[in-house]
Amino acid sequence: MFSKHIPMITIMLETSLRCGELIGLTYNDVNLEKKELYVTHQLTYRNYQDGEGCKFRIKKTKTDAVLYALKDFLIKWLGSLLEHTT
Repeated sequence: MFSKHIPMITIMLETSLRCGELIGLTYNDVNLEKKELYVTHQLTYRNYQDGEGCKFRIKKTKTDAVLYALKDFLIKWLGSLLEHTT
């Protein structure tokens, strides 16, 4: 049985991405031809105490931008994830 979460969990384990960094990825962050993943931001969800309640925001990551060299099997998983987001 295949779970739709397996690609995400595998990518997190292989790259040490935080959950917010993974779900904050965009198409521009992934270069399948060069086998690179560039992480500069993350998706957060919290109450920002601005009177509008909880909301999602894209923020810079806690650490500097990171460029990951991706293994061949991760390219396959990322391709699978990108297909499910279109």
